[in-house]
Amino acid sequence: MPTLDDVRHEIARIDRTLVCLVAARLRAARRAIRLRAAAGADLTDRDQEAVVLERAQQWSEELGVPPELVGVLLRALIDAGKGRGVVLQREPAPTGPALRPLIERPSHPLGVPALLSR
Repeated sequence: MPTLDDVRHEIARIDRTLVCLVAARLRAARRAIRLRAAAGADLTDRDQEAVVLERAQQWSEELGVPPELVGVLLRALIDAGKGRGVVLQREPAPTGPALRPLIERPSHPLGVPALLSR
């Protein structure tokens, strides 16, 4: 039977994997932004965002993950990929955390935050 420390190590490995996947997604979003900029397209592609969110909702249902959680995560990733961030702000219980957009950060010429432009 696994110990509490074993489970905590498993969670730490999963968390690292999640962070690595977020980094990979942000790099891919940066490439998409560069391609859209080169084509003279808008930074935001609402049709594609809808596809991404709908696909994620379907996966959440298939995997038994709360759709609200998946929606919040994907929206945060989409916004971060465009150089917009979110801050988790605690509200009085029982409402829990809420997301609020940050004011635009100083950006790379292609709209990519300095943090992502490496």
